[in-house]
Amino acid sequence: MSRIVLVNPPFSYFPQAGRRSFNYARPPLGLAYLAASLQQKLGSSVEVRIIDCIAEKIGAADELEKILLAAAPDVVGFSVVTATRDIAGEMAVRLHTRLPNCRVVLGGPHITALPDEPAPGVDAIFVGEGEESLAEYVRRAVPEQRREPIDGCIQLLPGGEKLRGGECPFIDPLDRVPMPAIDLLPREAYLHSYPHRYRRFMTMLTSRGCPFGCRFCANEFLWKSQVRFFSVERVTEEIDRLAGRFGVDLVFIEDDTFLARPDRAVQIMRYIRDRQPGMKWICHTRADTITPELADEMAASRCVEVQIGAESGSAAVLRETNKKLELADIRRAFALLKKTQIRTWATFIVGNPGETPENVEETIRFAIEIDPTYSSFIMMLPFPGTRTYDLYRQKGFITAKSWSEYSWHGKPVFATDTLSHEQLVNLRRKAYRRFFLRPSKLLRTFVDVLRANSVREIWRAFWYWYSLAR
Repeated sequence: MSRIVLVNPPFSYFPQAGRRSFNYARPPLGLAYLAASLQQKLGSSVEVRIIDCIAEKIGAADELEKILLAAAPDVVGFSVVTATRDIAGEMAVRLHTRLPNCRVVLGGPHITALPDEPAPGVDAIFVGEGEESLAEYVRRAVPEQRREPIDGCIQLLPGGEKLRGGECPFIDPLDRVPMPAIDLLPREAYLHSYPHRYRRFMTMLTSRGCPFGCRFCANEFLWKSQVRFFSVERVTEEIDRLAGRFGVDLVFIEDDTFLARPDRAVQIMRYIRDRQPGMKWICHTRADTITPELADEMAASRCVEVQIGAESGSAAVLRETNKKLELADIRRAFALLKKTQIRTWATFIVGNPGETPENVEETIRFAIEIDPTYSSFIMMLPFPGTRTYDLYRQKGFITAKSWSEYSWHGKPVFATDTLSHEQLVNLRRKAYRRFFLRPSKLLRTFVDVLRANSVREIWRAFWYWYSLAR
């Protein structure tokens, strides 16, 4: 039997808070899908474990190393985003020395974007969707030590040689992917940060991909501007599983644009409304997908929060993002959702290409005008695989010395010819203060605090906002 450990490496969403215990943990569904696929394809020949360092408060390489050494795995797989590339690389070198017979593999969006980045101590990397290619690697390359190409996999051999497989096609139909093994996750550790009354929280996906090409987003590169959908039958089965087996009564549908196909979304909403009356739900979507009819359907099916990327309050900057969205679309969406009393969360980016201090001032005024329940003013992160990364690298704007500096709520990793480091930090601080320190918003926040179920959540949220606005 092969022992496989899949790791979500340590990462702090709010590094300036300075308190590891106040970190924000979101279920690593990617690892749960990988685990389920390994179990489905390899059965009793594998034993799979997931370590979610964020949820389990494993904050240092030494601590993680001790856990992995005690587990004595045959394969360790790290799911890598840009911010965790450095620590995943450090762990690979450590494990190569301490567990020489263990295979260390990397996958995730950062690896897919930069597959030829140096990776000492790593035995294989996976590009694109990994459910089928990882299972093939474990089946063919681990117990039998076979050296042969595997689609979607680059094997790093001694002496610097690389054994490249072919491109791994997208999984189609998507229903071939088994339901995520969330039973392997520390489910009690996952909480939604805002005060909706619920017993247990979990996330799910009903699709993969996004048809749009925003310059700041890697989806265009990762998913080739394609969207694939799980069937409605599969989605409703998963909803029943979450509610029945795991007691979930607040689910976050994390599709990039849940309302991309309105008729399909309405089928799912009505199923929740009629068949799972104890369940509430949250979603991401685009502002231009909200219609009066859909807003009413969402409210009727107990949608309690909608998160929308507004990106900028400057029409000129918004056009430059290639979001293909107008300020009027955003105004209309938030007005419609406000009528239904569904909470809203708008996300704005500080540091878009060509943005000036005056543009950020426009964004602050616009955020106050549309008045979402909550608002985030995140720092632009020029991720590998995005057109913004290519632009900022070409112009010499990127100042980060390591990937670990990448955090939406941390210090800026760049400075442009129109916005300095100091201006970026001060403008973000100003945005948070002007948006949240209004009497109406303070009152709403106070009411939300009273409605919250958890003192821990109240205290944690306080440190988040304090770290951002101070």
